[in-house]
Amino acid sequence: MIPGLQQVVDSLSARLERSVTIDDTRLNVLAYSIVNGQVDPMRTDAILHRATPTASAEWLFSLGITRATGPVRLPGRPEFGQLPRVCVPVRTGRSCSATSG
Repeated sequence: MIPGLQQVVDSLSARLERSVTIDDTRLNVLAYSIVNGQVDPMRTDAILHRATPTASAEWLFSLGITRATGPVRLPGRPEFGQLPRVCVPVRTGRSCSATSG
């Protein structure tokens, strides 16, 4: 894990009053906050398996999240157990992306 990443996630979650997850560019979970608001099955599955389920990841990639330069509002997908969320690109020396549900 990137040093300090969990602290950043926890602080951001508290400020936003939302659950926050940071994933790498393949949507493998790097860090996640405690539950803050409603939790959908896709988040639970991603955390338990440390990766976004394949069908959901493919859909998210098709929405252009890897090319995003700012926040992207993502609609919910009931068939994936996913509520609407906001995806915000986070870039450092290591490429990462963050989602807030």
